[in-house]
Amino acid sequence: MARRLRSVPFDVIHYSDMLRAEQTAKIISQRLAHVPMRRTALLREGHPGIRGQRASKQRVVVRKRMNHVAERYFRPARSRDRHELLVCHGNLIRYLLMRVLDVPTGTWWRMDMYQGGLSVVRIEAAGLFVHTHNDAAHLPVDARTFL
Repeated sequence: MARRLRSVPFDVIHYSDMLRAEQTAKIISQRLAHVPMRRTALLREGHPGIRGQRASKQRVVVRKRMNHVAERYFRPARSRDRHELLVCHGNLIRYLLMRVLDVPTGTWWRMDMYQGGLSVVRIEAAGLFVHTHNDAAHLPVDARTFL
């Protein structure tokens, strides 16, 4: 992943404070040494609930946090193009992609994710676009595993 991303002019790497994401972000940052890193609990893994099921209080809190992530990170830049890398977890990524696609977020669980897959969201004044989803071309086929 780090080799694949080295040509992107990233402004910042945001990463979850959970161990696997933090380890991944640190490996990536070794190849992108000039890019500042920001650790945040906002990008933690969680289970936002499934459409049609009654949501527990905990899942309502998780969904609220995930919606906050979408509102914070998925908005047009104010002055110039920015490239921000989010190193986080599959459930959050799937939930965010549902938001980008403007489909019911309770269907996030219907989307498979490779461990270490790459999803790219392009943010323009006209809206949000899923450019790439769950791309694992940087991983050997025998190393690809699902969540």
